[in-house]
Amino acid sequence: MTRSELISELVLRNPCFSQNVIEDAVRLMLDRITEALADGDKIEIRGFGSLTVRKRRARSGRNPSTGKIVEIGETKVVNFRTGRELRERVDLSNHPEAAESLEKAKRLRTERAARSAERRARRREADGDPAASGMYGAFDADRPRPGRPRKKSSAQSEVSE
Repeated sequence: MTRSELISELVLRNPCFSQNVIEDAVRLMLDRITEALADGDKIEIRGFGSLTVRKRRARSGRNPSTGKIVEIGETKVVNFRTGRELRERVDLSNHPEAAESLEKAKRLRTERAARSAERRARRREADGDPAASGMYGAFDADRPRPGRPRKKSSAQSEVSE
């Protein structure tokens, strides 16, 4: 798939956006990925893969037309490693029944995560947690993090005794 084919597909799937907006979005995304890799950063897109920059050490090579040995300097190359979901989808593309079970498992994981998030939100609302209403953000400094017991201050421990 080329960049223009990608843009055409996105325009067909998202008729509410103009082609110019989609072209800009694709260009900005690819430019940002390129800039990050040029700076030596790692790019990770969950389910798709990760891009990293690796150094290739200097080595000797051979000129195919003359046969002479040529020194090749150290270079940097981009390495792509596929994510688990992409790897599984590509591997199972020839097995429709397995692909269906993979899609079903993915749907179940998504549904479980959504139910879990709903339960947590209901629990926070029931406890009167101000973060549940979105007033203070997900982790407020005065609020204990999930899964950690709340530390009692010396004044609170004296009152409970």
